[in-house]
Amino acid sequence: MGRDVFSRLLYGARITVGSALLVVLFAGGIGTLIGALSGYLGGLLDKFVMRLCEGMSVLPALAITMVIAGVLGLGLWAVIVALISVHWTEYARLVRNMVMVEKAKTYIQAAESLGAGRFRIIRHHLLPNIAGPLLTITAFSMSWAILSFAGLSFLGLGVEPGTAEWGRMIAESRSHLRSHPHLVLAPGLAIMALVMAINLFGDTFGDRLRGTHTNPLKSRRS
Repeated sequence: MGRDVFSRLLYGARITVGSALLVVLFAGGIGTLIGALSGYLGGLLDKFVMRLCEGMSVLPALAITMVIAGVLGLGLWAVIVALISVHWTEYARLVRNMVMVEKAKTYIQAAESLGAGRFRIIRHHLLPNIAGPLLTITAFSMSWAILSFAGLSFLGLGVEPGTAEWGRMIAESRSHLRSHPHLVLAPGLAIMALVMAINLFGDTFGDRLRGTHTNPLKSRRS
């Protein structure tokens, strides 16, 4: 069609990466809030949230996303909402487990004995102390969101046909794979490189964080 592949690749990065960022921000925010409340308050709220998360984890996440996106209709926002509605449960479950570990520690008991309210303890004590592991989880969550969004676009549930988006570019170019393989390789390699870079960043950040907490003498010797 005479369209520049590199220009479409750069333009498609805005849609793919921007949509994945929205999914991570909203799913992470909703899941972190629900998980923190569930882990700290316990009771019926904790049981309800955990049963819901377990029920969602039994079914394949991509299959549930396809059903929700199909019900909402074709379009960018339908896929974003579908991914958020599936992915927040992962954050809720992980944050709930981390909060349950933290709330048993002495500094939380000290804050409670001083009369600090529940929401103040969650906001000023629990969330800052789980921020490091949460950021590491977010890095891997970002790569999942990119792959899921590109996969749904490839299947025809994402952006409108003709839009420069990496998954859609692969889907529209697969019939020309033998004659013009670069049409498929360019967006495919872009997805692979970005996901690998994000995963490497998450690994590096997690290793540095664990090294800071588990081996404080290493920095002194160096």
